[in-house]
Amino acid sequence: MIKKLISTFLTVLICLSAFCVIGVSAEDTAKYTEGYYTYTVENGEATIIRADCDSLANKVSIPAKLGKYPVTKIGDYAFYWCKNITNVTIPDSVETIGKYAFSNCTSLTGVTLPDEIDIIPEGAFFGCTALSRFVIPDSVTKIYGSAFYGCTELQNISFPRNLEEIGEYAFYNCSSLTSVSVPENTTTIGNAVFAMCENLTSAKLPANVSSLGRAVFYCCRKLTSVNLPENTTAIGEAMFYGCEDLKEITIPKNVTDIGEGTFYYCTAITEIEIPTAVTKIREYAFDGCENLAAVCYRGSQSDFDKIYTGSNNLSLENADKTFLYVTAFENNDGKYHISVFGVEGTPVVFAAFYQGTKFVDVQSDIYSPDGVTLGSDKSYDNVKIMVWDSYSSLKPITDVLIIQK
Repeated sequence: MIKKLISTFLTVLICLSAFCVIGVSAEDTAKYTEGYYTYTVENGEATIIRADCDSLANKVSIPAKLGKYPVTKIGDYAFYWCKNITNVTIPDSVETIGKYAFSNCTSLTGVTLPDEIDIIPEGAFFGCTALSRFVIPDSVTKIYGSAFYGCTELQNISFPRNLEEIGEYAFYNCSSLTSVSVPENTTTIGNAVFAMCENLTSAKLPANVSSLGRAVFYCCRKLTSVNLPENTTAIGEAMFYGCEDLKEITIPKNVTDIGEGTFYYCTAITEIEIPTAVTKIREYAFDGCENLAAVCYRGSQSDFDKIYTGSNNLSLENADKTFLYVTAFENNDGKYHISVFGVEGTPVVFAAFYQGTKFVDVQSDIYSPDGVTLGSDKSYDNVKIMVWDSYSSLKPITDVLIIQK
């Protein structure tokens, strides 16, 4: 499957790098020419369908009117391969930019967008290899697929605060990006959005992401700092494939499925915690993690052994395992004898007693090798047993154990 995955990426690369200019084919609509621009008119509004690339100056200010008509749209492929332009200012009259409108403008370094534009379309700046900075207006809510694909000099991207979606391959091979911070309103991040960003060292993803695609950080070799949203339930295949400098990663507690090749060849990872919600660890998920020495699981070994683990996960299988969990047994006197497994030092055990959801009592004691006994004289329906590392810092070191009375 890993070979199949690589083959899929190569196929996409070939298709994207060799796309045809089919968007400029002739239509029945009447065409007009003024200055450097060919345009059409519909409902009293002009759409630029093609610019005369050879005649344009290096710095281009697109006119707000052509003839007597306001320019409201830049058509698909309109400035395709205008390789001499270095700067473009798009007037406020423009409401829509077409697919691949400025693709392969290889000398383009700066773009000024209208304040009211709401999307960055598919492939809009595909292959603009000199583009070094880009400020996206706050009005933009969606960045579509391959919008900045192959912008290898792009060092800085300012995301709009209202951004909701980033399409697949949007920043693929933006190899000069060093850090990204996706805004809080973003809920969808597509496949391979930051793949092959070889100098990306840190990435911050928002808590609200509900759809996280495959291979988002594929071959981001220098990535060292990244978070996964807390509500993540599955990690897509090849998510961190080849992230050789990634040392630490927290897998969210609700994750049930660790995808194929997720941590393939993440050679800097030395330890990792597997949440108890995990039921599947797919093929090659930890293949090549040659320095993975320790795995922590907040449950018993018998529970860990029930996890489906695909082939080619020797690094995971050979690592030392620590099982952190708590058991509690009710004594004849109504109190609970509590045992803690896999914990070093002298943690503190808390027992909080409830009637329904109403808190009624709490007891605590420093844990001893023989266990601790805690109970309440008050009437209660259930007890939540928690283990913390100490009274001073109160950091949880096992999951909460809830027992119904």
